[in-house]
Amino acid sequence: RCEGSVSMTDLRYSGNNSTILRFRLGRFLGGLFVGIACSAWLAADELAPDELTEAETGRAYTFLLKHAVAGDGEAQYAIGKMYSQGQAIDSDIAEAVHWLIAAHQRGVNAAEAKLEALHDKLLEKAEAGDTEAQAALGRLHGTGLGVDSDNAEAMKWFSLAAEAGNAWAQNGIGFIYEHGRGVEVDDAEAVKWYRRAAEQGNPWA
Repeated sequence: RCEGSVSMTDLRYSGNNSTILRFRLGRFLGGLFVGIACSAWLAADELAPDELTEAETGRAYTFLLKHAVAGDGEAQYAIGKMYSQGQAIDSDIAEAVHWLIAAHQRGVNAAEAKLEALHDKLLEKAEAGDTEAQAALGRLHGTGLGVDSDNAEAMKWFSLAAEAGNAWAQNGIGFIYEHGRGVEVDDAEAVKWYRRAAEQGNPWA
C-alpha cells in the first residue's frame, strides 16, 4: 500500500472535498507527497482541471508511477485513472487498461468497473487499427475484466496487433497457446510467440 509521512492534520480529513487540502499540505510539509498523492487519487474519481496545479499533478504522477512499477496495486489503480482521464499525462486508454488490469490482479476490485467503462473507447480505437488498443482489448477478453471472457475474441485482437509487431499481443498469443485457452496446447507455437515478444524487450515473455 502507499505509505509514508502524513501529518495528523491530514489524517483528520477524508473524501473528495479534502483533495486540494491534501496536496497543499504536501507543499507545506516540504514536498512530502508520500501517502498524500495516493490518497488523493483514490478518494477522487475525477479531479477538475482547476483543482490542482500542473506542477502538483506532475509530482503526483511521478510519485505514483514509482510505486505502481514496484507493484503497489493502489498506485497502479491511480495511474490507470490518470491515463484514462488525461491528468498529468496525455490520455492513453490502452495504457490505462494495462495499469487497471495490474491493479485488479493486486486485489483492487474497483478497477473492474473502470475497465468496463473504458471498453467502448478502447473498441473504437482497436477497430481504427490502433495496435496498442487491440492488444489491450485482447487482454480484457482474455481476463474477462470489464467484458465477458472470450478466448476467441482475445485471439482475434492479439493476432491483429501481433502481426503488426506489438510485443504485448505476441506475449498474449504465447500465453494462449501455452495454456490452451480456446486452442490446443502447443508448446512450439507458444515458444515462437514468446520469443518474438522477448526480442522486443517484453518483460513477461
